[in-house]
Amino acid sequence: MAKSLTAKAIENWTVSDKRQEVPDRLTPGLYFVVQPSGKKSWAIRYRSERRTRKFTMGTYPKIGLKEARELASEALKQVQLGEDPAADKTARQSEKQAGTFNVERIIADYIERHIKRNNKPSTQAEFIRLMNREFVPIWQGRDIRELTRRDVIALLDGIIDRGSPYVAQQSYAILSRFFRFCLERDYLETSPFTNIPKPTKGMSRDRVLSDEEIKAFWLSATEMDWPFGHLYRLLLLTGQRRDEVAEARWGEFDLEQRLWMLPADRAKNDLSHVVHLSEPAVVLLKALPTVGESELLFTTNGKRPISGFSRAKRKLDALVEGHLGHEPKDWRIHDFRRTAASGMAAIGIAPHVVEKILNHKSGTIRGVAAIYNRHEYREETKTALDAWASRIEALVGNQPDNVIRLEVG
Repeated sequence: MAKSLTAKAIENWTVSDKRQEVPDRLTPGLYFVVQPSGKKSWAIRYRSERRTRKFTMGTYPKIGLKEARELASEALKQVQLGEDPAADKTARQSEKQAGTFNVERIIADYIERHIKRNNKPSTQAEFIRLMNREFVPIWQGRDIRELTRRDVIALLDGIIDRGSPYVAQQSYAILSRFFRFCLERDYLETSPFTNIPKPTKGMSRDRVLSDEEIKAFWLSATEMDWPFGHLYRLLLLTGQRRDEVAEARWGEFDLEQRLWMLPADRAKNDLSHVVHLSEPAVVLLKALPTVGESELLFTTNGKRPISGFSRAKRKLDALVEGHLGHEPKDWRIHDFRRTAASGMAAIGIAPHVVEKILNHKSGTIRGVAAIYNRHEYREETKTALDAWASRIEALVGNQPDNVIRLEVG
């Protein structure tokens, strides 16, 4: 006959070489289970759909006698209402395991463990933005183990079909490393990325703004509030990268000498860089408001550089459409840089000078010559950027001498 268990008896229970399952007389259906290893737990036995079922509630001493009786009584009430605690537990465990392999959760893990640990802040932001924009919405709620090669191909094809081959190339490179991470972390046994062909064969983006578009973009930027209107015009005048300008600090500038000294730790290619500032660029910089004592040129809180680039671009697009009479097609902020390079080449600036302005690691001067060539081309880059600014002024004002003079807003 089953005896009522007591807290003292349980505490002093003798372990044997056989598994023990001791019923509690006070709570019919409740059992105290003692393994030969010494592990102790609580379980209930009941019938559901004409089958005897066992439900393990937890271990002792984490769950004491009083709590075990309360849990058993509650579970057995649920059985009387037609529920099955053991089946419910199995379902919860399956849901929990599925959550472990949730695509969004693994992408978040990848961002924390790989992207943030192995990339500069500007590159981190770019990769995170792309993953959250291109991958998460398509695969949201999916189990990573269920993704197939067809899923990956369809994602890349969709990006290409909307007219964004460059984004498809970026996505391909990130997915390649992401699925290696999934294998390394044991989220996957085999990768759905195996033998996926590249979406394009070395296709590089070559979008350059036309003269009409340059004028429309400049005039639209003058109509925008600080900080983005000023930012866009500096990007076009200097030909530098978006984040290098957006995260610039006053200590990098000598406005009297018309120089911007970009340190290596902020340059994408880890090379320090000196940028000549044309007169319009200096005027724009002098027109920038300051936020407290912040060193940042473009900040709204004095602590961090500006964000919200997508929202600002949409506003710029709307203004440009008003000037052009139609929506600007397939362009992104980086096209300002390519436009500046192409524009300087078009007015006769030598390729090696343009590359110096862009701070490219390799280009027309290669190999040993690149290592030993220490010429900074200061005068050449000064002439080039001044000429490029004059070219913009001529386009905006329609007359070479009716330059920007200077609607900085």
